[in-house]
Amino acid sequence: MSRIYLFIGLIIGLGLTLSSCVDREFDEPPLNGEDPAIDASEIITVADILEIWEPGQFVEIGMEKYLEAIVVADDRSGNFFRSLVVQDETGGLTVLLDDVELWNKYFVGKKIYIDLTQLWISDYNGLPQIGFTPFDDEGFMSLGRVPAVLINEIVISGSFNHVVEPSVRSIDDLSGSDLNTLIKLDDVQFVSGIIDETYADAVNLISLNQVLEDCSGNKIIVRTSGYSDFASLDIPDGKGSLVAIYSVFGSDKQLLIRDVNEVMLTGDRCNINTGIEIDPEDIISVSDMMQNYSPGIEVPLNMDKYLEAKVISDDEAGNFYKSLVVQDETGGIALLVDAFDLYQNYPPGQPVYISLKDLCISDYNGLPQLCYTNSTSNVKRIPETEVSNVIIAFGNATAVTPENLSLGNISLTKLNTLVRLNDVQFVPGSANMSYADSENQFSVNHTIEDCDGNEIVLRTSGFADFADRLTPTGNGTVTAVLQIFSGTMQLYLRDENDVSMSGARCGDTGGETGINEGFESLNDFDPIFLSGWTNVATKGDRIWVKRSFDGNGFAETEAYQDSNPETDTWLVTPEINTSETPSLSFRTSMAFYQHEGLTVMVSTNFTGDVEAANWDLLPVTIATNADGNYNWVDSGIVDLSSYGSNVHVAFRYQGTSASNTTKMRIDDVVVE
Repeated sequence: MSRIYLFIGLIIGLGLTLSSCVDREFDEPPLNGEDPAIDASEIITVADILEIWEPGQFVEIGMEKYLEAIVVADDRSGNFFRSLVVQDETGGLTVLLDDVELWNKYFVGKKIYIDLTQLWISDYNGLPQIGFTPFDDEGFMSLGRVPAVLINEIVISGSFNHVVEPSVRSIDDLSGSDLNTLIKLDDVQFVSGIIDETYADAVNLISLNQVLEDCSGNKIIVRTSGYSDFASLDIPDGKGSLVAIYSVFGSDKQLLIRDVNEVMLTGDRCNINTGIEIDPEDIISVSDMMQNYSPGIEVPLNMDKYLEAKVISDDEAGNFYKSLVVQDETGGIALLVDAFDLYQNYPPGQPVYISLKDLCISDYNGLPQLCYTNSTSNVKRIPETEVSNVIIAFGNATAVTPENLSLGNISLTKLNTLVRLNDVQFVPGSANMSYADSENQFSVNHTIEDCDGNEIVLRTSGFADFADRLTPTGNGTVTAVLQIFSGTMQLYLRDENDVSMSGARCGDTGGETGINEGFESLNDFDPIFLSGWTNVATKGDRIWVKRSFDGNGFAETEAYQDSNPETDTWLVTPEINTSETPSLSFRTSMAFYQHEGLTVMVSTNFTGDVEAANWDLLPVTIATNADGNYNWVDSGIVDLSSYGSNVHVAFRYQGTSASNTTKMRIDDVVVE
């Protein structure tokens, strides 16, 4: 949204009022440089700008005024990227600038004057920022950075050698007025479980969250970029003080270090008693807790009760993401957790108490899960700083025995529990295939069957460390956590060792003799990686993805705003035995018509390379401009038997980012 606010004489009075509420100390040593000749009437404060900020919105500042502030964080250490943090007596702001090595001109301690005429204010997950015109970033609106060619014009240098003293705070009293300001914490230390780790992953250039605590057990995240010059340094093991910029991401309080020399943790550590005694009368079972569950509705539990359960998931191999699954004798439940490497403190078989006081129960496409009531994020995960307070480990980890089930008797009561399936195998289209796509980091669904023809999906993350390993071709057992997505049961492996299939296969069903694909088993925005299907781009990198509207899933692709000039992407069915199932039908829809981008073809010699095969056009009806946006059009029924006894059907989309950008959708592909 865009609003223009005109400030009049009340600005000065308002600024004085707000500044009196903020504790800031600005020393005045000898200065260097000169300030520009800007009249005091043209200058406003951070507090004035924050008055027009509307969280989650984009607001045009729309004033021919200047912000006078001092740089308190630059990009010299690499922990801040294409941005500065500035502060005056009333507060602080992040300034988005589309350039690097900003510290050469706008270094810490320099006073700057920011021309607000063309700038906007918004926030990034709760952190106020000012920047340039908002733009569409692949479907999501983002605040723009001031273009490099305009930085000198908009950000005007002033005097330097200003010293901003950090405000001394404690973890539990940090508030919104401290955001984007320099603060100091005393008597703090990093939690003991990360002492042997580094600030970030300097090898893979991955940012990491590490947890800092005080001697009362209050915790806060210290977030460090993998590009920072101290990313590879070991976390200090002592207690002391730390100076940093206070930030926030959703409901998570965060600190951003400017310089590792401002981490002064050399004293003796304090001992924090995290032991807890739970009254047996305060423990309830998973099944009792599930009485509060209402599908599709988030229900705050708000009870001083605990679950006593064992961990059955394991994120060490990368197949579980920011989640923990636990079970007791009565059932299982998933927990949304805003932390990585949970296996270090919560390995499989670890007994835990789960405090339900601040939790809610909801579901994700039918899968029951526990969320964090006070979270302001869309995905309400337990904040990293609260994990150990909510999920309390005790005792030693012992093995959890999976329940032996057959594919014919799996029910919803077994969701979020550890199960073992015997005498099963990957279907021909899934056997001897990569578990997932690690190159593009896409999750893949494979199909497992028993000897009676019952089937279930096994879903593997593209981030799993076994994603490139091939699925076995034999028959045997699979142990996994049972979950569900939109009515489709799914298995999640903890690691590759959960699959043991070296026995002789039972009789194959002869491959794909029929198809009935509505793309409902995938998550929104997932690539269409289904058992036996091929999804590949021969020009550009756009492929077919699963999208949904009003509860209906479908495959979709387009060339709009593609970073590549040309798009050529193919979605190919499994092999079809036309002697048994000769008839093809499907539906298409289009939107924002610019060209006829979709063709449907058939091949008798496709073996995996779409460009090496011969393809014939099929006489089908495809949605076009006359059908209007998003209206489904039936293809008609096509007899495939005249093309050959074993064929593949391809849906090919061609477009250009400059002009041929029609959005195309496919659904209900049926071969019978």
